[in-house]
Amino acid sequence: MRSFAILVLATSANGLTQEPPATRCYLIGNSLTWDTVPPLLSGDVQWHVDCGVHLPFIHANPEKPCVKESTLWPTALRDRQYDVVSVQPHYGSTLAQDVETISAWMKLQPKAVFVIHSGWAWHAQPDLNSRQR
Repeated sequence: MRSFAILVLATSANGLTQEPPATRCYLIGNSLTWDTVPPLLSGDVQWHVDCGVHLPFIHANPEKPCVKESTLWPTALRDRQYDVVSVQPHYGSTLAQDVETISAWMKLQPKAVFVIHSGWAWHAQPDLNSRQR
């Protein structure tokens, strides 16, 4: 019994019973990203939220996001390594532009898992001229 107690103390002293560090997350997107309420998410969470604009716009114009509490992406992705980076595409850019932009961010965060946070697609509009009367 005595050797078991020593083993448990040694294991605790080596840090094997410590909690893992908080997951470091960074979110890039627009108002739908802000609707996830990043300040209330668990873990170490930062964000760059600019309302109503697409990812290439955010990439090219990082200086004045609509959410003033944002940590600007050039500083965040340069100064820290995140575990997860979530990006939210938005209307106004092409798939190729989004891929190029996300790929640039991936180069800055080679160890991060990237998550595409897609919004709702446009619903098809009925062609009112094709209805028979």
